[in-house]
Amino acid sequence: MKTSMQVLSGAFVLLAALATTPALAAPAGSAANGGGSVINQPGIGLHLTLPSPGIVVLKAKKVCAYDDLFFAGRYICWTGNTAIAQLPAAWNDRIESLKAYGGARITLCSNANYQGDCATFAADAPGVGIVLMDHASSLKIW
Repeated sequence: MKTSMQVLSGAFVLLAALATTPALAAPAGSAANGGGSVINQPGIGLHLTLPSPGIVVLKAKKVCAYDDLFFAGRYICWTGNTAIAQLPAAWNDRIESLKAYGGARITLCSNANYQGDCATFAADAPGVGIVLMDHASSLKIW
């Protein structure tokens, strides 16, 4: 069986003739997932959506942090589940906005070791808020 891979909107799309894994996926057509199948492996930062037989959409968790509001300026990205107790000097007290991909959530804290003021974001944040803007020193992505 041949498969092809293509990058589409931050997700990997694998086209295959019967690319379902019954042991991991909910039954196709089930009410729980609107007619497709879902594979969720949060421990490795992986979420698969099987919208119809033969199509697999792979969304890897990814977060990009920007040093300006509205996703502008320099940026750095992390993939998968990540915990950074102390941001590198080049990014400490610099983050102003965040983009989240693949269902990623991020907790940003003002002090090292996830201390101080913290906020959790489950979607893009064109601004991280007055308390954390240019004051973040640690983060967790899951």
